[in-house]
Amino acid sequence: MNIHMIGIGGAGMSGIAEVLARRGHNVTGSDLKESPYTRRLREAGITVYIGHAPDQVGNADQVVISTAIPKTNPELLQARRRSIPVIPRAAALARILEGSRSVAVAGTHGKTTTTSMTAHVLEALGENPTALVGGELNDIGSNVAFGGSDLVVAEADESDRSFLYLRPQAAVVTNIEFDHPDFYSSLDDVLETFEQFVRSLPEDGCLVVCADDPSCLQVAAEAPCPVTTYGIGSGDLRADIVSPSSYVLFESGDRRGVVELGVYGRHNVLNSLAAAGVAHWLGHQAYEAASTLHDFGGVRRRLQEKGEQAEVRVVDDYAHHPTELSATLAAARSTMPRDGRVIAVFQPHRYSRTRALYREFGASFSSADAVLVTEVYGAGEMPQPGVNGKLIVDAICETRGHPEVYYIPQQDAIPAMLQNVARRGDLVLTLGAGDISKAGEDLLAILEDRGSRP
Repeated sequence: MNIHMIGIGGAGMSGIAEVLARRGHNVTGSDLKESPYTRRLREAGITVYIGHAPDQVGNADQVVISTAIPKTNPELLQARRRSIPVIPRAAALARILEGSRSVAVAGTHGKTTTTSMTAHVLEALGENPTALVGGELNDIGSNVAFGGSDLVVAEADESDRSFLYLRPQAAVVTNIEFDHPDFYSSLDDVLETFEQFVRSLPEDGCLVVCADDPSCLQVAAEAPCPVTTYGIGSGDLRADIVSPSSYVLFESGDRRGVVELGVYGRHNVLNSLAAAGVAHWLGHQAYEAASTLHDFGGVRRRLQEKGEQAEVRVVDDYAHHPTELSATLAAARSTMPRDGRVIAVFQPHRYSRTRALYREFGASFSSADAVLVTEVYGAGEMPQPGVNGKLIVDAICETRGHPEVYYIPQQDAIPAMLQNVARRGDLVLTLGAGDISKAGEDLLAILEDRGSRP
């Protein structure tokens, strides 16, 4: 089949494109700009156009579109004119999962890392899975891993309800909170959608959920299949944390042993338990499964160490929801000496999210010693009156009277400001789903240049 993919350069779309091409389809695609994903697709023999034009649809039998594609896209309009079937990205992913042993990883936070950990564990246990992840795995430098078995592990995106297309045999739900106010009206709306998702699981399947999250337990009650719970407070698989990167694993109340992780943070302990839960469903010992994560290399932009200059350490993370910010800051804090400072540099993501959650954002920086907030990264949304980074700065000040908080609307001014704020022994943590990581990279370059001067 000839398949044309509009928005092929996204993390999810590019992985699907590679799998479809591997399965013998003739895949082409287009995107607005070059990226590591588009370059890798070309290396895989896939034709990728930069920019959108009607003739690029070619002789496609089917068109796949990402959620970011507007209805006015010229290639989409061309497909409609020619009556070429058009399906969303999630429907294409659903077809990949058909006929396979499939695991879908869903949840408001932690999907990418949990999917990556699950793939890592199953590969180490000899299951040889194919994995489609919404981020780049540091171990392989890609968002897709090809396996030789019929087992597929995929990240399931709830942001626009599109994960309802999927019919996996097993699913993980890491946590459930209100997010994506452009698609959901309330937490109840989110819960109803997740309940619909788990009801679609087969009776001989499995649902793995976090017992520390009451919303997950509420949704789990709707599952028609066996449920495995995990958590730090309770669960079939339970962790007693020893250090930022190790814990004692208990299974059904019985102590199994100490697990060492290649990454750190309480949230990553939970992610690893979820991966072990999937392995347990497939017949493996949970402790053996979790123990394979000692050499897990993590995921790009998830507590990613960017470098150190002048004794200032820079770490980058994709966190863009209040709960994610709190978890990431706490994890970063856990690696610091008592007198070390954590400096948070936050770029809000989407005007709709900023407007809906600015108070929660204000309360999420308690683990930071200093906070710099820049302007909102719109991600295609139109600006909204009164919705900007200062809204969050004001909320931070009102919530806890933070002694050191700055509003830096011009992002390119952040590195120079950090030179004045950061001192030896500090950790600078760039946070957000936009392009804020560049600020940390620029700071490292400035500090290196300053240090190399005679």
